[in-house]
Amino acid sequence: MVSPKSARQHAIVAGGWNNELLKFRPPYFLSTMRQKIITTAQKKLLELNRRYNGFMAVILDNWRGYRFIYDTVDVRRCQNNCTQCPLFRLLANEKDGAFTARLLRASPADRRLFGPQKYLNCKTISQYRMCYKNFIAQKIATQKELTAELRLVQGLRVLYAKERDPLLVEQEIKRNIINFSARWSPLSAAAGKSRRKSFDSLLKKDYTLSTL
Repeated sequence: MVSPKSARQHAIVAGGWNNELLKFRPPYFLSTMRQKIITTAQKKLLELNRRYNGFMAVILDNWRGYRFIYDTVDVRRCQNNCTQCPLFRLLANEKDGAFTARLLRASPADRRLFGPQKYLNCKTISQYRMCYKNFIAQKIATQKELTAELRLVQGLRVLYAKERDPLLVEQEIKRNIINFSARWSPLSAAAGKSRRKSFDSLLKKDYTLSTL
C-alpha cells in the first residue's frame, strides 16, 4: 500500500486521455464496502473516458447514494437540452447500484435549491460547492444536522481534474464549504465558534486535509 504522504504520486495511466494521468488516491482508512465503491468508480470512469473526452472534473459523492458529479464541457454550456447533450447520451443506459454513474433527475424543489439543471449531478465545481452551501443555509437547523452534513463533505472524493491536481481541488472544495459552515450561524457567535471547533476536530480525521 502506498503511504498517505506519497498518495499524490499514486496514479494510473488513462489510455486515450490526451496522454494525461488520472490521479487516483488509494482508499485509506475506509471500510471494505467504501473501498469497493471507490474501486468500482475508478474503473467506471476509465470506461466512460474511452467513449467521451469532455470531462473537466469528476467527483465521487454520497448524494442520495454514491454517484459521480460531472463537471464537463457540456455541463459548462448547458441549456437543459438534454436529449442533444453528449454526456446525457453517454449515461443513458447506466444502472442503479451501491454506486451508479447515471444522472439523477432533479425535482422542482431540487432545482430551486441546487440550481437549474434538470439533473442533480451535472454541476461545475463552483455550482457543486454552492449546492452544499445552499443546503446548509436553508435546510440545516441543528448542530446534529450540520455535523451529519459535514461528514458527507468529509467523504467526497475528486477522482479527476483535468487542469489541476485532484487532491488540491478536493481540499479546496472541502475547506470552502467547511469555512462557510463555520461562519454561518442561525444562533449566536458563541455557537458558531463551538461549531468551528467541532469541524476542525472532524477534519483532523480526514487524511486528505492533513497537508493544509
